[in-house]
Amino acid sequence: MGRPLHKKYFGFYGASGLGGELVSTVAFTGANNSSGFTNGSTTQVTASAPQIAGGVTATVTVQSVVGAILQLTANTGSGSILGATVTGTGVSTTTTSFTNLQQKSATGGGTGGVFNITRTASTTTYTGNVTITCVTPGTGYTTSSVVTIDGALLGGVTSTNDLTFTVTGSVSTAGTITGFTVTNVGSGYTSAPTFSYTTGTIGTLTATASLTNSQQDAIVCQGITSGSTNRTSGNDIIKQVSTRRYKIQTQDGTAICTLKASAPSVAGEMAIVATDASSGTYYVTKLTKNTATLTRGTGTIYTDGASVPWTFGTATATIAKIPSA
Repeated sequence: MGRPLHKKYFGFYGASGLGGELVSTVAFTGANNSSGFTNGSTTQVTASAPQIAGGVTATVTVQSVVGAILQLTANTGSGSILGATVTGTGVSTTTTSFTNLQQKSATGGGTGGVFNITRTASTTTYTGNVTITCVTPGTGYTTSSVVTIDGALLGGVTSTNDLTFTVTGSVSTAGTITGFTVTNVGSGYTSAPTFSYTTGTIGTLTATASLTNSQQDAIVCQGITSGSTNRTSGNDIIKQVSTRRYKIQTQDGTAICTLKASAPSVAGEMAIVATDASSGTYYVTKLTKNTATLTRGTGTIYTDGASVPWTFGTATATIAKIPSA
């Protein structure tokens, strides 16, 4: 069979027993108006299943808090601003932005809130002159908590330059999501999972998973192991039988299949679809350690029967790209 492929190119060679990737982290974006989540819950957030048959669904634990800030008093505050003649970092009565400011104190309870402050006019007071955005909701706040930002962080020198504002909305009985902990990275993902929620209200927050390679990338194929449906994604190569035949797994089961120079149409057929530097496609009719024999699909760079070097990386004028996960 010539120079066979190393088994590392097949998904079942890896520690997870599959090609594809694992879930590494879950981050969130958007306005954080979620509520009703229990800190440490493993049942309120569910990841979608992996694309490769036989993969393991990732699991995550929700992190949440009671008393997270949801709303501030009309995004305004009180206090005095230093005059332009006073020196110091950020001292000015013109528009100035300050980011990621920790609070000095919070009368009425609350810790951990982090805020962005923007002064919007050249007046001597903060009233009607600032926009306040909560970027980290913290914990333990009530709807009457009065938050103080140290005026020194805004360029001031005394407590008269402190900025104060009131919390008017907070989570009182259940939690706002503050993060996710991946408790099972799963396996067999070719694209990031999506998430569904129970009990809690997600609001406009969006959770996004990041994937990481668990092993050497594995060859992606399509094929028919049973029935008549060509499974074009979520498949795994178990082993190589010859340069043209492989044992593969799809959602319909496992079978030894033969490479075809077109889309598979009956059980026992499979295809590996390579691409050229112009994204033209080719069916691989023979694959060895170093070269792929190609039959044109939509591509025009290589002729039918051409034997060219291949890569999992970027295709070039002389190297074809084999799909991988």
